[in-house]
Amino acid sequence: MLAIRTEADDVATARRRLLIVEDDADFAGSLQDFLEPRGFDIRVANSAQQAMAITLSFTPDFVVLDVNLAKDSGLGLVEVLKSVHRGVICLVMTAMEDRDLVVESVRVGADGFFRKPFDPNTLFEAMNGAHGKPRRF
Repeated sequence: MLAIRTEADDVATARRRLLIVEDDADFAGSLQDFLEPRGFDIRVANSAQQAMAITLSFTPDFVVLDVNLAKDSGLGLVEVLKSVHRGVICLVMTAMEDRDLVVESVRVGADGFFRKPFDPNTLFEAMNGAHGKPRRF
């Protein structure tokens, strides 16, 4: 029997594109290991400069990034990514406890904020929303 694929089939099986920007290789690797089997096509960058280079050939649906990168500001990267990739969902993470940082994250356009350490299921659920669609915060 001949199987005919439809556009709806292609959409249903499409992998969502995720860029992780994190200078802690172990943490980035653990997020990648958790999310890849859950339907994400993932690229990892350890700096804002590397993230921008990756986005020249890879348009992410989501970006999960650390606020404090070794040489860069994650919040500055949010602003740039949002201006270049309209519709990208940026989720910011940090180990710092600073209420002003949450406010600043929202101001620059972050769609969500996670304080490390966090359960990766929480991140996954936030990216899927209640019905499999991305949820804005």
